[in-house]
Amino acid sequence: MTYDSKYKRYYFVDLENVHRHALVGVNQLTKKDCVRIYYSDGNEAFPIDLHLQILNSPAHFEYIKIDIHISNFADCQILSDISTLIQDKKMLKKTEVFIISRDNGYNASIRDFSKKGMTIGKFSTLDKKVIDRERNVYEFVNDAFTNSIEVTGGDKLLADKVVQLILTGKTKTEINAGLMRLFDNSSVKLVYDTLKPIFETLPGQ
Repeated sequence: MTYDSKYKRYYFVDLENVHRHALVGVNQLTKKDCVRIYYSDGNEAFPIDLHLQILNSPAHFEYIKIDIHISNFADCQILSDISTLIQDKKMLKKTEVFIISRDNGYNASIRDFSKKGMTIGKFSTLDKKVIDRERNVYEFVNDAFTNSIEVTGGDKLLADKVVQLILTGKTKTEINAGLMRLFDNSSVKLVYDTLKPIFETLPGQ
């Protein structure tokens, strides 16, 4: 794909993974945004009100149909399209990339792209408030794993699992139970207490 300098933000929507609910926030987009939606015949139809929001949005929308029925092929297509940005150093510095998906399979590539100077992240929706919260959780957990919690050894894959746990957990009790599955008994309290500020507002103890 080719990138246009008039767009400052590119959103790559893995519709097979997040479905239409990920498009909440369409009304927040601007003319500086380009949204690429990767879909297949199996995706659910959009309701009329969402179609109208897209039609009335100042953002630019592109639709890429995935015809090859291989597991995670959309992931490969999205990462291939994003990788072309690496070749354009001028665009690389000016463009922010958002992958809209809950699939942790993107995480290793996101870290590689970041090392090459790309501003990129993975989020569950277009909604800016949700993006801000998810970014805060990701940064908080990864900083804790790198600088605060020695028992983690800076394990990035483990950090990804913890991020997902915090983002999907509805109560402190649920998060604590999830941490107990990831860490041994001697480490759980340290990990929980260190990460607790990021989910302090959830119900439970």
